[in-house]
Amino acid sequence: MLFLGLVAGPAMVRADDCAGTLAVSEAAPGQITLALQLPCDPYAAVALSYGPIRFVEETGIDGQLALTLPHLAGITRLSVTAADRALAAEVPESAAAVAFIALDWAQPVEALGLSSGVVTAQPLGFPGGLPQARVLPVTSGPVHVDLPVTEATCGTELSLRLHRTNSPAAPLSLSLPPCDRSGETLRLTLDPAG
Repeated sequence: MLFLGLVAGPAMVRADDCAGTLAVSEAAPGQITLALQLPCDPYAAVALSYGPIRFVEETGIDGQLALTLPHLAGITRLSVTAADRALAAEVPESAAAVAFIALDWAQPVEALGLSSGVVTAQPLGFPGGLPQARVLPVTSGPVHVDLPVTEATCGTELSLRLHRTNSPAAPLSLSLPPCDRSGETLRLTLDPAG
């Protein structure tokens, strides 16, 4: 007895199937959801710009990326660049959008903390990828930036960008203490209102 079988070849993908889609929608009050689909680009680096705040993420094995982000007041557009494609979406308006303070940076920084009282900033960005960001919804009171002084960061200059609600990005340069101060934490207090 002889059995003949079919051998499956590689799946054919049409070019228009790879175009990609980006959707931004309101989630819970004070939050938005980003849904990116790049079906032909698994594990692709994705550069995101949430208004002026920049960070990098990565698609999964299926070419999808889903994020829940704070709904930031005054930011109306979210854009992504990945695999030689640029996509953008409008951020829906909402009375639940929150005032914020944020930092982003494009150089290695160890364990940067951003907090206001007991509220800690949401980290944005794929671990190990650059740029990274921290976003903190603020209501009142001082905001603290904490930078641990380590053997890797001591004596270095850090360049960050500071973002506040409805204000342009401002450069922020910090000189970390010398290496004899390793193990300490540099704390910078910021006024959320500017």
